[in-house]
Amino acid sequence: MFMDNPKITTPIYESSKGEGILGLTYYDSGARSFYTSEKVIRNVDDLKGLKIRVMQSPTSIKMVKMLGGSPIAMGQADVYSSIQQGVLDGAENNEFALTIARHAEVAKHYSYDVHSRVPDIVLISKATMDRLSPDQRQAVQEAAKESTEFQKQAWTKAVNDAKAMSEKQFGVTFYYPDVAEFQAAVQPMYDELKSEPAKYKVYQAIRQQAESK
Repeated sequence: MFMDNPKITTPIYESSKGEGILGLTYYDSGARSFYTSEKVIRNVDDLKGLKIRVMQSPTSIKMVKMLGGSPIAMGQADVYSSIQQGVLDGAENNEFALTIARHAEVAKHYSYDVHSRVPDIVLISKATMDRLSPDQRQAVQEAAKESTEFQKQAWTKAVNDAKAMSEKQFGVTFYYPDVAEFQAAVQPMYDELKSEPAKYKVYQAIRQQAESK
């Protein structure tokens, strides 16, 4: 995973140094995919015209538009009732939305297009790090790395449990569309990053690592 590559993550973790905050490590928060109440999403065309809840994020809104859907930004608390009442055709999130938020009661189709990943970043005050000795800083960094490895294993198990619960208890069906088709549809979003060199450099590094596998 590219988040384990310090050549990529170190500049990101240090980008907020001027504000007195440093990134210490990351925790996996999975991939976001689409889930719907009626229509199954097997390809990009299936998204056309569907009203999909997204986070209140310009990037998420633009992404769904490029995939042909109709994005509706709203708080997570309103998603269940909106799908139930037909205000929404579906939403996008990781598997825990099906179980913890119980969206599996109103949305029975989950399609793994894995359109985005938003890892959680563990932060630490730069002033705190500066007060530590070199040995103490190394100990903190090693502990952070170990915690990430522990969290990734715990996350994987929890995701598998959530998926099994969704299938057995709620009757959700999981689908596996061609991810490349979705990637191609939103490629212009990445091309636009050329006007922001710092972000485009990170994107290129991630793509190079992915393509080298």
